[in-house]
Amino acid sequence: MGRFEEIGSFDAVIDPFFDLYLEKVIPLMSINGKYVTCGLFDQFSNILTLDSPEKSLNFKAVLIEALVKNIQIIGNCLGKIEDGEEALKDMANGEFQFKTMNEYGMGEESEFLRLNYDFSEKFGKPVYFYREAT
Repeated sequence: MGRFEEIGSFDAVIDPFFDLYLEKVIPLMSINGKYVTCGLFDQFSNILTLDSPEKSLNFKAVLIEALVKNIQIIGNCLGKIEDGEEALKDMANGEFQFKTMNEYGMGEESEFLRLNYDFSEKFGKPVYFYREAT
């Protein structure tokens, strides 16, 4: 039995390429789920020579499924790698300060996603650190 069979459906999905995965993922999502995407596969087709997906999305089927299940589809541009590196450098140098609500790591993804996308009365931003569990 695989991991998906154990949990039954996904409450949240973070997907870098909606044009590749959205149509496949939406049917696997829970009622009131959240689907967050930050880009599409061929967004840089003018500078990269990658083969684009041949099949186009069936937006009607995706939207029907999202409506029936009350799934939120959230576009959240994360920026370029250089943007993140610059922000981290500024933060380390004390030039970029912000209020954090709490910090989360491995095993705490559910609470991080809940506070980031569900909890509207927050002061500050929940922060997720990508580091190995100790």
